[in-house]
Amino acid sequence: MCWKQTAAMRVENKTSTFQYIKRGIRQGCVLSPDLFSLYSEIIMRNLENHPGIKCYIEPVLMYGYEAWTISKQIQDKLESTEMWFLRSIFRIPWTAKKTNERVLNEAN
Repeated sequence: MCWKQTAAMRVENKTSTFQYIKRGIRQGCVLSPDLFSLYSEIIMRNLENHPGIKCYIEPVLMYGYEAWTISKQIQDKLESTEMWFLRSIFRIPWTAKKTNERVLNEAN
């Protein structure tokens, strides 16, 4: 995604030599969310095949959720997405008679 891009690192007042960037995309690229979704989907599918592996998902959506006023509709969608993730992570079938509150208590 980067074409003939170079970058250097600066630590304190010293700058490293410039190196060509071989992988990645520019910050703010419109493809970034889609590529992240594809990448994270592959990771989640691989994790499902290895039940001994545990992972923690940082609640990134909650930052925006707490920072801005949102509509009831968006809030409901965020909460249903959170429950979908938790039920998927804990392998709770939708047919199980567990309330969302109980799932949240088990997650914490």
